[in-house]
Amino acid sequence: MTTDTWRCHACHTYNGRNRRQCQTCEEPRAEGKDESVGRTTPTWRCHACDTYNPGGVLSCKTCDTPRDVTAVIPRPTAVKEAPRTSSSSRVRGPSAKPDGGPERPARPRVSRPADPPPVKRTAADSYAADDAIFFPPVEGPPAVAPTVGPASPYVVPPAPPGGWSGPGGAPAPAASGRSGAGCGILAAVVVGVVLLFLLTSCIRWIGSLAESAGDTPDGTAPEPACPSRVEALIPGGGEAVLVDAFETEAHRIMLCEASDGQVYYHGELIDATEDPILLPADDTGDGYIAWNATYSYEITDDVVIVSNNGSELGRYDLVPWEDPA
Repeated sequence: MTTDTWRCHACHTYNGRNRRQCQTCEEPRAEGKDESVGRTTPTWRCHACDTYNPGGVLSCKTCDTPRDVTAVIPRPTAVKEAPRTSSSSRVRGPSAKPDGGPERPARPRVSRPADPPPVKRTAADSYAADDAIFFPPVEGPPAVAPTVGPASPYVVPPAPPGGWSGPGGAPAPAASGRSGAGCGILAAVVVGVVLLFLLTSCIRWIGSLAESAGDTPDGTAPEPACPSRVEALIPGGGEAVLVDAFETEAHRIMLCEASDGQVYYHGELIDATEDPILLPADDTGDGYIAWNATYSYEITDDVVIVSNNGSELGRYDLVPWEDPA
């Protein structure tokens, strides 16, 4: 903290005596104006923006930061410590108390016993130790409590020739090859049943998809049904399929096949000024022809020809009827 400051005439910030321009707004110091503050005026420095402020204000004139009370606490004066003596210069021995009491006896030094020398192992010892770890000795069968009186000693039977693990000992039970083969056959049967079930489920799923899409089992699209109003006019009733449907500039024609295989010609006027007609139709190889007494209606080469007694009365171009109803 310094007590020699000057006040900026632009932003009123207190600056150090040696600064030639304001540290806040960089305004040059006004020469010839008495803006300095005497040494008797205490100042404090803002810890946020480093602005010097008068000692009587409680917040910074520039950034309004509250005054830090620790900023006026003087730094403590360093105290020089006496040089420390090295540990080698100390003399161990009896010492006297400050009050002139009896001397304190020196503490005797206790020497630490030396470590025992390492034990050296020979190659034979190492082999014996490794052999005991990896190849433990084979012992006899476990001891069985005697069945006679408590005074009867138990004698361990002698080991068979070659030791208990040798050829003379009890043979270990061998794994049965027949049981292993039986387990393999059973596993194969289970896997086959699971695969067959999955295959059947997939076939049914594909069939249901085909039915939902409207396809027949052979993959072809089903034939559209004949409109119900035409089916009602077919003799004998029953369901019929739509063979084809056409429109002319004035007519609508539908060909429907009944369940007995007979094809019927259904014709009507677009303006519905007359009743529709339903006539049996014959296949001509390149179309169909229907007879109504002396009148004939022949469909061929995308045209329909209307005749009476063999004389052509009219010829009309046919266009597909996309949505017959």
